[in-house]
Amino acid sequence: VAQWGSAALMVKMGGLSLIGLYGLSTSISSPLNSFFSFGLRGIIVSISSKKEIARLFSFKALSVLFSFLIVIAIVSLQNESFVLLIGFSFAKAIESFGEYWKALLQRAELFSFLLLSNVIYSVLSISGVYLALTFDYGGLGVVLVLCVSRLFQFFFEGLVCWRKKLTISLTLENLRLGFRDIAKNFKKYSFLGGSGVLTALNSNIPKYMIQYFLGLESLGVFVALQYFVTAGANLAVASKNVIMPQLAKKWGEDKKSFYQFLKKSLLITFVCSLLGTLCVWGVGEAVLSLVYNNSFEKYQFLLTIMFVAGSFMYTNSIANAALIVKGVLSAQPIIAGIAGITNLLLCWWLIPLLGNFGAVLSMTVSSFIFLLFTSLLVLYVPKGKSSWHSLKE
Repeated sequence: VAQWGSAALMVKMGGLSLIGLYGLSTSISSPLNSFFSFGLRGIIVSISSKKEIARLFSFKALSVLFSFLIVIAIVSLQNESFVLLIGFSFAKAIESFGEYWKALLQRAELFSFLLLSNVIYSVLSISGVYLALTFDYGGLGVVLVLCVSRLFQFFFEGLVCWRKKLTISLTLENLRLGFRDIAKNFKKYSFLGGSGVLTALNSNIPKYMIQYFLGLESLGVFVALQYFVTAGANLAVASKNVIMPQLAKKWGEDKKSFYQFLKKSLLITFVCSLLGTLCVWGVGEAVLSLVYNNSFEKYQFLLTIMFVAGSFMYTNSIANAALIVKGVLSAQPIIAGIAGITNLLLCWWLIPLLGNFGAVLSMTVSSFIFLLFTSLLVLYVPKGKSSWHSLKE
């Protein structure tokens, strides 16, 4: 909701170039953050060793820092809007580091505090972006608002973890990491990081190609539409975070119950996603006009096809969580790589011919391929070489 609301305000009050620039910054930082997150949120939720959880805090901090330094190096190659790109990327880095607190709260099943944290961030960011653009502070004002809002959310969640005594293991001794510890963690979780970066690249390849072939304003249109799908993705991720501990428990206790619960979860997610797509087909014009402006009504069909791709993505997030639980880790980067190469080739071919519609078609095909291979693996491969429960050791 926060991202969607902020995007709507940027389109209405800042123009397509501003939202396009914001989309470009996320397309640069998102793959790096995805790789250097190493899937640690899911790992922290399940492991039993408090000392290991504390060490993952240090590992997470170093990973976020290294990721942000790489983003700075990449963004420095841009001839213009360097400060804005860095500011947007810094806000994403804070969000990535905050995943550690969210994992602790999720682990303790304190979902009400996660909801409260997101509500606070939504109120701060949306109202702040509105004021920044109303008083003509432009892109710099928007960047400052997003960074301050993320910092407030980060410290709020950290305070809740401290008050609930979830940080009791974060002692200096436990936080200390040597080079061997860093290398060990990197080797241990690199498959999850590789899968994350390839997944993020798969969703961001259309943005790179649109910016290259069509320019910043066309990218702004694509990003504005994509935030509708992103809103649905946030719901899918929230559902995955609730389902994943149950999958882990059932996998360790009763395999038959695991597969029954998984199939039911996949079916419910896909059906609900398709119902959402039908709603977009029915009222998409009115919603686009209300959220953005009348000029967006012509993009209803584009948004509907984008939601078809979203349906595949949402369902795949559940299937991917089951892959992690089963320990089929090495297959994830391969699947993501196949989908990413397909997406890249289709975008290179279709975007110059069909514009943004070509980008949406490419995204839909690659998302279907991703879901197909992931579902086949999770349903028919018995167990990976490194099961979920071995990650607890």
